[in-house]
Amino acid sequence: MQLWSMDFVADQLFHRRRPRALTIVENFSRICLGIHADSSIKGMDVTGIMERIYCQIGQLPIRIQVNNSSDFTSKILDQWPR
Repeated sequence: MQLWSMDFVADQLFHRRRPRALTIVENFSRICLGIHADSSIKGMDVTGIMERIYCQIGQLPIRIQVNNSSDFTSKILDQWPR
């Protein structure tokens, strides 16, 4: 459990709402550690989701891989883990 990958997936519904889902995958085993869907996902939400995953599996990754978009630009995310 040394490398996690995170990414956002988005869609558009027939009434123009755009739900988003945050996916977190452990790269070696390809196990999906978490999927969180909402209309808006902020940096505090991301860190809360990662804290819940940490509580469930009991360990943190050495590295987290994300794409180069601005989706993961957040002061609170930069400060995690405490």
